[in-house]
Amino acid sequence: ITNRAHEQNKIVIYDSIGSTLLFSRLSMRKPFLVIDNFPVKYQSDNAKKMINLFYDAGVLIKENQLHDELKKLLEVNSHELEYFFNKRTQKLLNYFHSLPKIEILIDNELKRFE
Repeated sequence: ITNRAHEQNKIVIYDSIGSTLLFSRLSMRKPFLVIDNFPVKYQSDNAKKMINLFYDAGVLIKENQLHDELKKLLEVNSHELEYFFNKRTQKLLNYFHSLPKIEILIDNELKRFE
């Protein structure tokens, strides 16, 4: 998928919570769903918190629920879907956007070597 197509899709479905495009989509605050069909091993309390926020927002769902959820979301127009998605995922989006940017993390790591 091209970056442009990724940005313009009404909703995107990811097969893994580890997809880099998923985090791009979070940055854009655009609607998405993630299929929850894999075991999750938490590497930190922050990771556990973020996964729980995905569940609480209703965007990390079981594969057998995907069809019904997607059908419901596609019935509304794009503007309403974005509003609904942002309202439903507000805690997840706020947490994600409160995390340090990658540039800051890299700068901080590089400073250790100076």
